[in-house]
Amino acid sequence: MLKIRSLTGVFAIVSVALLLSACTPTTAQEMMRGRQAYIAHRYDLSYVHVSRAAKEGDPDAQYAMGYMFYYGKGVPQDYKLGKYWIAKAAAQGQPIAIKALKMINQPKKKPVVSTPQPIKVYGTKPKAVHKIVTTKRKVVKLPPHKYVARPVTKTAVRKPHSLAEQALLKLPSSSYTIQLLGSVSPHDVINFVHHYRLTRAAIYNTRHNGVGWYVVVNGNYRTIAAAVKALHRLPVGIKYRKPWVKSLRVVQREIQKGH
Repeated sequence: MLKIRSLTGVFAIVSVALLLSACTPTTAQEMMRGRQAYIAHRYDLSYVHVSRAAKEGDPDAQYAMGYMFYYGKGVPQDYKLGKYWIAKAAAQGQPIAIKALKMINQPKKKPVVSTPQPIKVYGTKPKAVHKIVTTKRKVVKLPPHKYVARPVTKTAVRKPHSLAEQALLKLPSSSYTIQLLGSVSPHDVINFVHHYRLTRAAIYNTRHNGVGWYVVVNGNYRTIAAAVKALHRLPVGIKYRKPWVKSLRVVQREIQKGH
């Protein structure tokens, strides 16, 4: 897989670029919030802010969107969608996007077929066979960019837990919580939390049927009875989504499964 540059470099120039660019204050705020969330490894939250700026036409945000889809940062990995957003950023002259797009579009080398060579076998006539020599495509890194703090390395075996996931892992496994929502879209999950002003809710990432799955849970209850009582007090809009009581032992197992 091709190596494209880290988003750290793109986010690092936002504070300076905003003084010179024509982007709106709202777009600027979204990029800054996206940068803060990305540094804190809250890729799901970073995606929400960056996607808003990208849809407003900001080329830095568009490259960031492409990067996140290309590597599956906060969203399900999708090379085609990643290339789409990187191409949009490159069309507006974003320098890192232009270099990344060239590397993505670099044609693959085809196997080299040599001329037929006769093989002699005792008691038979020589047969001509084709010797096929295959060549592996060399992984090429993009040239260094002055705004990039460090390139992405291949050896990131486990992605770090978010702050919310760390907090859930520290809770007693014998207690209970309430699952409010599960979705493949981090955007939908974040919007749900903001819409109902769930300041104490936590979002964690896991795997469900082989795909990335984002879950919203709320509360920490020592007994099932206490959790059920809290469940009945939830707003009607949340009850419509059929929330249910969940053991924190299961939640912690799902968090580990997602990493």
